[in-house]
Amino acid sequence: MTVLPTDCDDFVIREALPEDAADLLQYVHQISHESDFLSFGPGEFELTEEEEASFLRSSLEASNRIYFIALDSDRVVGTVNFSGGTRPRVSHTGELGLSVAKSHWSRGIGTKLMQHLISWAEAHAEINRLQLHVRVDNSRAIALYERMGFEREGTVKRAMSVGEVYYDSHLMGRDVFGV
Repeated sequence: MTVLPTDCDDFVIREALPEDAADLLQYVHQISHESDFLSFGPGEFELTEEEEASFLRSSLEASNRIYFIALDSDRVVGTVNFSGGTRPRVSHTGELGLSVAKSHWSRGIGTKLMQHLISWAEAHAEINRLQLHVRVDNSRAIALYERMGFEREGTVKRAMSVGEVYYDSHLMGRDVFGV
């Protein structure tokens, strides 16, 4: 398990373990009610605890995948995960997802999670590109990603729908050159 120090006494960031599956599913259920910026809403994330534990186990074993969690008093308050491509031609790049519980917005947790992800990627020579999709109206997230060195590389029209409303998303990317 990788535990990374933070300069904030309020939370700890560490790699997610299979034993975290129930807590992560509870966290996902919670945040699904807190924001329409996520790629899922209430009731749309339907993994069982066993399936989540299996996913976390496979993340620990993969060389181009990571799942970090931010904990506040042993409660999950944020996550960032990265999954690299499964074939050799695309294993160097992949998608990331970031979320923070609404109760912990504006406390620097998203920034710290992104810093840890970038540090991890820099230490893994196989990884040289991070990318993500973000709704064009999620200005706080876009500002965070730009501070972390991500650039807007394109816009996907009608990438997400919430109810009857469609939203465009930006594809953002960042090169990573590790050791």
